[in-house]
Amino acid sequence: FTVKDEFAAWNNRTFRFAVQEGRALITPSVEEAQLTIDIHGLTMLVMGTRTAKQLAYEGHLENASEEILTAWTALWPLQDNYINAYY
Repeated sequence: FTVKDEFAAWNNRTFRFAVQEGRALITPSVEEAQLTIDIHGLTMLVMGTRTAKQLAYEGHLENASEEILTAWTALWPLQDNYINAYY
């Protein structure tokens, strides 16, 4: 997958995502990406506030097949998060 970030250029990279023995492995890649996700969408996906299918609908995730959307939705389900941060 390719990450797009308009504010932090060092995030604009392509990564390989794999699951081995129940663990996610994300490594830099030179292969052609099967999808593109912006940094906002990636944050929402990992935090569990949106599914991959929702992000595709909202335009944060592009060029993904239905098979990939289904897999990513299963890998990152919606979550109820509590962030205890004081500013």
